[in-house]
Amino acid sequence: MADGGMMSGAAPGLKATYVANLEVAKLMQNAYEDVLRIRRIVENSQNDLETGYKGADGQAFYGLLSSWDADVRQVEQGLLNVKEQMIATSGHQQTKQEEQLEAVQRQQSAFSGLQGPSGR
Repeated sequence: MADGGMMSGAAPGLKATYVANLEVAKLMQNAYEDVLRIRRIVENSQNDLETGYKGADGQAFYGLLSSWDADVRQVEQGLLNVKEQMIATSGHQQTKQEEQLEAVQRQQSAFSGLQGPSGR
């Protein structure tokens, strides 16, 4: 099961939301890893070109890399902010879902008690 059995007693809508949140979290993690991978590629390129790229062209190149690096840092921070927000929201949603499930279970128990021992 995709949710590891954690939502086995949950309503289908809650389970679908949980599974969708897991997918979004995976996509966010993949995006973050891709940004880090690309950053390493650019850093390696910079190191390779560092010795031979001098003068005005070299300065322009390093200016471009600095600008790009600042943009990438903003993207990274944005991804981390979204991840933190998702974690906070997920915890809140899980608490609400657990409260709702407990309320349904109490109602079912009360209803069963009203029916009596024969179940009629």
